[in-house]
Amino acid sequence: MDPLSLPVGDVTLTLTVSPGGGYLSSATTNAGGGYTFSNLPAGAYTVTPSYQSYTFNPPSRTVTVGPHATGVNFIVNAAVGEGYRLALPLVLR
Repeated sequence: MDPLSLPVGDVTLTLTVSPGGGYLSSATTNAGGGYTFSNLPAGAYTVTPSYQSYTFNPPSRTVTVGPHATGVNFIVNAAVGEGYRLALPLVLR
């Protein structure tokens, strides 16, 4: 979400196997800030966001899927001293 608690769309999220980092898939947030990775077996994954030239805090998150994981959120750092909270309702299936 941005400073006004609005969701951020068009953020690309990359899903990799954790540990090891093997690429699996990518997703893009919709206008509501939501994204989904489907048909994943139980295990550990890393989700890494990217959006234009912004940085994120944290830069990636590790998620253990067991059958579903939600609440994998990031803060978009737009400029020095300016933080945008990106609340992405992640659903891993």
